[in-house]
Order: sequence, then C-alpha cells, then structure tokens
Amino acid sequence: MDPITLAALAAAGLLVLSGGKRSGGSAPVEKFRAKTRADRIKYLDEIRSMSTWYSNTFGSMPYLADYLTVVAYIESRFNPAAANPEIKRNPMNAARGLFGQRPQYMFKEENGLEALKSRPNLIHNPKWAFVTAVFHIWDADRTVIRQTNREADWASIRRWWGYPSKIYDFDLLEEFSQRSLANLQDGIAGVNSDYGTDIDPNFVWIPVESAGYPGMDVMIKAFGLKKP
Repeated sequence: MDPITLAALAAAGLLVLSGGKRSGGSAPVEKFRAKTRADRIKYLDEIRSMSTWYSNTFGSMPYLADYLTVVAYIESRFNPAAANPEIKRNPMNAARGLFGQRPQYMFKEENGLEALKSRPNLIHNPKWAFVTAVFHIWDADRTVIRQTNREADWASIRRWWGYPSKIYDFDLLEEFSQRSLANLQDGIAGVNSDYGTDIDPNFVWIPVESAGYPGMDVMIKAFGLKKP
C-alpha cells in the first residue's frame, strides 16, 4: 500500500475510533434511529465530517458534503432508520437509510459488495451508506465521461440517483429531469432554513471532479467496515 493511502487510513482512524468497533454486521435498525432534533444534527454533522475528510484526503468531489447533506435532508431528514413505505412489499430492495439508497444499486458486482444484497439493512448504518454513496457518485461521473467526454454535474448526479439513464439529460428536456432539479433546489432551501447550513444553490452546476476516488477496499478499511 502506498504512503498516501497509508496516511489517509491513519487520518480516517479518527473517524473509526469515534465510531467504536468495526461495523460489518447487521446491526438493528433501531440503533441508528434519530429520535430527537439533536440526533438529526449529529447525523448531519457526521455526513459533513465524513465528506470533508474524503474530499480533503483524496482531492476528490469538493462539493460532496453539500450534495450528501441535501440528499439526506430530502430522503430521510437525517434519520438513518428511514425507509420508503415500499419496504413493506419489497423488503430486499426498497430505498432506505440517510440517502434513500436501494440495495441493488449500492451492493453490486462493480464495487465488490454483491454478497451484501442479502443484508440490505446495512444501508441504515451511516458509514455503509456513505461509502456506497461515494462509489455511486464516482460510478456516475465515470460513466458520463466515458459516454460523452464531459463530466457530470451535481444536478445530473441527482438524476442518476433516481433514474440512471436520465443522467445524460443535461438540457433538462424531460419532465423527470425538471422535477429532479426542482426537488434538489427545494432541498437546498429547506436544509438551509431548517438547519442553518449555508449551501450555495449554484453548486448543482459545478462538475463533480471524481478523479482521486481510491476504490472500495480503501474506503471500507478507512471507515472500519468489513468486506464480505
């Protein structure tokens, strides 16, 4: 392992130590439930702390903290135990967790986590939610660069989150894309108003800049998780 990666893991050890023992198991959902506003603020701060560490360590995705803060506000109001009502009829793949993630998109062959599809509730763990979300963003940006020779922006990442093929609709010609942008803009205004963040609405048009992503193995080790 190269010195840069070793240094990154040493820095991340601060996060791992603060989170207690390694978290590869299927912890009960209730362990992560936000019951008070103070709990929600704690998870908001954790999202921004993990994101800032990632961006500073790897020189990658400088607006990651803003994007994931807004998505968590929209999808869960900073409650890791949140789940789409669809979970009653689709327990294995309904969206859940801080960022409203579907297991089939987060645990897959491409990131080496396909074996975790049988444990979908791991996404309620904020660290699993984070490392899989970062891969999902990197995968989206890499896909757009490969197909169009341009980088994704954060508005297009949000489209990818809900309907991957719409990531290419940069001109916002489709109704889905227009709704996605409006939802994202409402989320920025909402989290700034409700939680006192100061997120610039214009960040959604900035390129993702995903180069520097270190790979899932490094991310898992850095955040004290266990790969299957």
